[in-house]
Amino acid sequence: LPARSTAEDLAYVIYTSGSTGNPKGVMIENNGLVNLVLAQIKTFEIDASSRVLQFASFSFDASASEISTALLVGASLTLIAKETLLDTDQFTGLLVGQQITHVTLPPSFLNSLSEQGFSDLQTLVVAGETCPVEMMKRWSHNLRFINAYGPTENTVCASAAVCFPDMDAVSIGKPIANTRIYILNAQHQLQAPGIPGELCIAGAGLARGYLNRPELTAEKFIELELFGKVERVYKTGDLAMWLPDGNLEFLGRIDHQVKLRGFRIELGEIEAVLGQFEHVKEAVVNLYEADGDKRLVAYLTMAEGELSTVNEPLFIDSLRDWLKSRLPDYMIPASFMILDSLPLTPNGKIDRKALPAPDNNTRSESALPRDTVELQLVSLWETVLAVPSVGIHDDFFSLGGHSLLAVKLMNHIREQFTAHLPISALFQHTTVAALAELLRQEGSRRFTELVPIHGTGTTNPLYCLPGVFGSVMYLYPLATNLGARQRFYALQTPGLDGSAIPETIEGLARHHLKLMQQQQASGPYQLVGHSSGGRVAFEMAWQLEQQGETVTLLAILDTPAPGFRSSNLSELEYLEAYVQLYEQIMGNSLNLSAETLKALPDIEAAYAVVAQTFLQHKLLFDPNAAVDELKAMVNVVRITGQALADHPMQGKLRCPIHLFRASEQSADDEINDTREAWGWTQCTHATVTEHWVPGDHLSMMLNPHVKTLAEKLSRYLSDQPV
Repeated sequence: LPARSTAEDLAYVIYTSGSTGNPKGVMIENNGLVNLVLAQIKTFEIDASSRVLQFASFSFDASASEISTALLVGASLTLIAKETLLDTDQFTGLLVGQQITHVTLPPSFLNSLSEQGFSDLQTLVVAGETCPVEMMKRWSHNLRFINAYGPTENTVCASAAVCFPDMDAVSIGKPIANTRIYILNAQHQLQAPGIPGELCIAGAGLARGYLNRPELTAEKFIELELFGKVERVYKTGDLAMWLPDGNLEFLGRIDHQVKLRGFRIELGEIEAVLGQFEHVKEAVVNLYEADGDKRLVAYLTMAEGELSTVNEPLFIDSLRDWLKSRLPDYMIPASFMILDSLPLTPNGKIDRKALPAPDNNTRSESALPRDTVELQLVSLWETVLAVPSVGIHDDFFSLGGHSLLAVKLMNHIREQFTAHLPISALFQHTTVAALAELLRQEGSRRFTELVPIHGTGTTNPLYCLPGVFGSVMYLYPLATNLGARQRFYALQTPGLDGSAIPETIEGLARHHLKLMQQQQASGPYQLVGHSSGGRVAFEMAWQLEQQGETVTLLAILDTPAPGFRSSNLSELEYLEAYVQLYEQIMGNSLNLSAETLKALPDIEAAYAVVAQTFLQHKLLFDPNAAVDELKAMVNVVRITGQALADHPMQGKLRCPIHLFRASEQSADDEINDTREAWGWTQCTHATVTEHWVPGDHLSMMLNPHVKTLAEKLSRYLSDQPV
């Protein structure tokens, strides 16, 4: 009979839940399956003499690869009984007895096997999960070891890498034949090598779409113009980047991206680094939340024979120290749990939902300071302990502190806070957070508007102004990334303690100038301002030049020049904005929607509800005056916002302006200022230089994006000693 099946006809429909848990039928056409078979025959080196194990169940798309590749090349295909998968000895016996030459396994299943007894095995393919480096090195000595990657929507496999024992990392290789892979950002623009983005696939393997799901098909399979031609691509939801050698590095699921204290974290990136540590066999990282507290938890299994001999506390301490040299502090897990094995799903993948709750005895992760008291204490601890980064929950003695350093620290505290605490206080309150609370209870809390984040450096000081939020807490990462040599002072907006606040930008600039010139009597001056703080810094530069002083640096961070925007919000809207701002900075949802607040009877009720929520999340510090404290904070935002709307440009500066702009504009706060350089070219007789930095309006100031900002800003800072 004549062949009636065409390349565009369906080969199969297979249901997959993916990461959402909602099943969807993927329609794979004949051309995709044929392309897969031809590619794998070559890459996996399969011929008619090969003996292939069909490991995957019929409900898993890898079975289509195993069956089709083996039968279409004339190789032998060995089926496997379900109960054999539950017994490693039976499984090993099957491989040996059937003289299996080719097998594809998920890494978590392979970890349960021993290398012994596989004399006939020629090609071992791992797929479906991230492959640890230790596993690759262990298995790639005596056989062809391939790390393969691919979603169901691209006919099982999209890329593959042949691995060797001398490699230090495991990539997912390069696209298979007739397959094209693009790494795109959120705007579907191509990412350069080394820059992470969403892995998107085009080519012969693409599915027709999802059965009876036209909306989902339209969402995931899109048409884009890439390199001058229109491509139909599948958005995988996976995060990856191109390596310099042309291979791809898999970084995890985008939906495994979590947000912790304002930082966006790829769990797969942490897992990949953990997998490189000696003796670690497998690593999984989860974001664990209990009682409103979020923390990263790492689950580890040990290489064979290591678990019984390792000293767990010493091992975890050495692992944590090793991670600090490879990851930023906010990505280092707070807890580490060593397990005999990781829980698996029926398909042999890691079951994240079955991971146990972490122990409560492990040390909490580092956190950013929440007020001026904690900020000053963090700076003092870093100076005394000679460590680059201290979190408010870090233990003084665990960081290397001892009795002599304790005396030195308490002397600094007495000088800076005019508080006479006994040396024993540090032994009873060993974290920044605990000691700060003690200082507040002692009545020593002072709102310092000129905050010396790095006051003991050797270079010309840099004075930094925050946005309408008023608090300087979020400026700490910028100061840290500029280095300890750079003297860094933050100018906090007055009024956060309920005191009076100047109601114009001119008045606010005069207030800050008075404090700054008490610290530094004459120029040259260096000013930087973020958001509304950029406008205040501009006004300060204007007033300094009118005094005959010199401003060598004026850096404006992501804000337009005067003449753009007006503000006419109600007090309730300012309160809503304040809640949203705190959620962004802390990375936690407070579950206080605008609709919830508007439904309350009046503004006082709204203040009471927000204050109570802030107290529960430890965002306010005086339970007896929570509403008053909150009102003072919102008042700073209200007055500063109104002052911005009324602020005129009084004249042009003589100094140049450096405008640093965030590359991402959030949908909530998109700036549509079409003026050249956001209007700053009209504000100076000198040059305006635009610099683009990663992140959005807020995240550009936080790790990891702030590193780029600090590096670019440092090029223009004076290294003149003072």
